[in-house]
Amino acid sequence: MFISASMVLLANIKFSFAYSNNMLEYAYADKGGDIMMRYYKLFDLLSRRDMKKTDLLEIISAPTLAKLSKGESVTTDVLCKICAFLDCQPGDIMEYVK
Repeated sequence: MFISASMVLLANIKFSFAYSNNMLEYAYADKGGDIMMRYYKLFDLLSRRDMKKTDLLEIISAPTLAKLSKGESVTTDVLCKICAFLDCQPGDIMEYVK
């Protein structure tokens, strides 16, 4: 559950920030776009399973993990690997935000 949220426009790129459980989560939408994916569910799932983000390095690269942490786009292959590794569904690790 989000405690607060805000949106900032910087250099024609929209950044949205949400504060939840003492963590700052953000996602961005490129110029003119309001569609974004948020991966906070992935990191919450890892936490509930007593895992760390770095545990994902068994199946994805460090740059890909950095993209997830920043809320950037990743391929569906990456999402499939994560779902297989965690035995979950895509909706368990990400959220679509308009």
